[in-house]
Amino acid sequence: MPFDPETDPQTAEAYAKATARLAAEVAPILMEELEPPPAEFAEFAELTDEELAAEAENSANSTNSAPPHPREHPIPEDSILANYRDFARQVTEAPDSWIAAPVLALCGKLLTPNVWLDFAGRKPLTIFNFVVGPAGLRKSTTFAPAEAVALRVLTPEDSVSGNASDSALFDTFERQPHRLQLEDEGNTILRTWATSNFGKEVAARYLKLYDGRPWSQNFRREADGHADGVAERHIDFASLSLCIGSTYGVSRFDGIDAASGLRRRFGFYLAGTAARFLPWPTSVHGPEADHHADNFRRLTELEGVVNYHSHFTPAARQMWEKIQRRNRDRCAGVEGITSADETLAASLNESPARILKLALIFQACRWAAGNAVEPLQINPGVLEIAEAHQNACLDALEELED
Repeated sequence: MPFDPETDPQTAEAYAKATARLAAEVAPILMEELEPPPAEFAEFAELTDEELAAEAENSANSTNSAPPHPREHPIPEDSILANYRDFARQVTEAPDSWIAAPVLALCGKLLTPNVWLDFAGRKPLTIFNFVVGPAGLRKSTTFAPAEAVALRVLTPEDSVSGNASDSALFDTFERQPHRLQLEDEGNTILRTWATSNFGKEVAARYLKLYDGRPWSQNFRREADGHADGVAERHIDFASLSLCIGSTYGVSRFDGIDAASGLRRRFGFYLAGTAARFLPWPTSVHGPEADHHADNFRRLTELEGVVNYHSHFTPAARQMWEKIQRRNRDRCAGVEGITSADETLAASLNESPARILKLALIFQACRWAAGNAVEPLQINPGVLEIAEAHQNACLDALEELED
């Protein structure tokens, strides 16, 4: 029963002595004697509140508790891509697939709009890539080498970043219609696409930027801003190459109206653990980055429209037919009606065009390294690597959807 110290002084004195004795016994315990947290939790010590919240959300939404299966996304070993990868390995502990993703988007920007693919109509070599992994797995350092090269090769007008309304984005692309976006922290952007009206409009716009479509705006405010009262503004051809990084749950595009179209346009690069140990990373601001920038700058010299009859070697045509048949067989094997099945089927339909884009980028990067005479000629070797690379992206998407 509770007691009143004023009416029961003896009990109050006994209680005070017991409390003092307990405090004396506990005081000598030092924090250093407590066991440290497990090593696998050490990375979370550096996370922001937003990253910790994202990690908690991913854990709650995930149906697969196993770490992602490591997979190889091959690139030509005799190309400037391989040289860049070797440099980036000294900067980041992330796997090679993550290293490739942002620099492939940079290549897409450097080749657009001067190189086209004639495949059921003209297609720009735009690339959308998605780097997916747990919070704290060094996405920023993975993007850093590509960003350093891009800063040396591109002007500020060639890039776009962060959130913007569709109207503000139009103003940006009206000045320079072909841009690059590298976003290592994409969670905020993707949540905006899912939760705000202007974000939903922008998400739909990205589909057209990938496809290289015309862009028009016709609002009253446009007429107010022009002396002649003309309300319509028009961009003949606008394009974007994009690489975005996020945690698992957000990368599924849940809640985004344009989710289906976005998923099939992206190549996915999934990882759950580091690939190497670096006691001290190399700087991305030294002369080595300048050297790689010079290599990738060569891609801006190329131009042409690549088609099946004039740019494929005879052996490449045979290889391409086999690739197309394997694609149709895999499409036919998707018989379910779940959202994961629909996502895979849509991505498989986009795969042939993406394989061709990758093959062209791979060949151009071989040429830039001095290992190919014809920069836009498609041969069986680059087709084989491009197909394997895209299959790894599809496998990553399937695992992400499980």
